[in-house]
Amino acid sequence: MRVLVEAIGITDVDILRTAVLHDVVEDTGCTLDEVRERFGARVATLVDWVTKPVRGEGESREQVRATYLERLRGAPDDAVVVKLADRLSNVQRLDTHPRPEKQRDYYDETVRCIVPLAERHPWFRDWYGAWRCEFSRLGTGT
Repeated sequence: MRVLVEAIGITDVDILRTAVLHDVVEDTGCTLDEVRERFGARVATLVDWVTKPVRGEGESREQVRATYLERLRGAPDDAVVVKLADRLSNVQRLDTHPRPEKQRDYYDETVRCIVPLAERHPWFRDWYGAWRCEFSRLGTGT
């Protein structure tokens, strides 16, 4: 969230709340309805955009993840900014992850799915561009 406030200058309370709550539905027993009741419809909608869906019957983890990442292309700009900040926090020290295959896969996924979202946000575009250069050795070149 620090990036959103200090680097981007975001002061919109709903976006900042979404940044704090972005994983709450995935990682806890909290529901979107509870987020809506407590923080309002806009925050719940934005949290929904950045929440990976629950795996349905017959769906693999990879299928759900691919669908989620594809869906982000149509996300509202406020949700995209939250996702870009979230992924930034996840990848800035990617080279310290103990599993090289996880490093490679996460790098490639970020380049393929997240970096294009950054194109419409100059600060993130520049940050991800520098990150990509610094960490390119982790990728497969896709």
